[in-house]
Amino acid sequence: MIVKLKGRIENYSENYIDLDVTNVVYRIFMTDSNISALSEMSNEIEIFIYEIIKEDSRNFIGFNNQEEREIFCDLLSVQGVGSKMALNIMSNLSCEEIISSIKTEQISIFTKISGVGQKLAKRILNELKEKIQKKYD
Repeated sequence: MIVKLKGRIENYSENYIDLDVTNVVYRIFMTDSNISALSEMSNEIEIFIYEIIKEDSRNFIGFNNQEEREIFCDLLSVQGVGSKMALNIMSNLSCEEIISSIKTEQISIFTKISGVGQKLAKRILNELKEKIQKKYD
């Protein structure tokens, strides 16, 4: 399993970067804010990776730090939240906002995100509240 890559950005778009790691280029999907922060850098960068291997594909989701990757993993553990939805949530909310919203049970923060309805927002709060309390208290 790949957990971190170091390299130079060869190309970037709205939702991914192409990272050259010793002449092997990896496409890494990321949030808009993370890409914006990285696109200004021209030196070697370090990206924390969550690797998703499926029957017909292998995708890399990238994060600027380990906490973001942990929050992503927590979101994936919720029934009904896949990698695209978790990235969508993280594109709209910072890690601090996600943690705070779960701790204080602010369902409206999640329902404002496109694709997150009342049921899914409640499920996120219910399934992650105890886990988030343990990690961030």
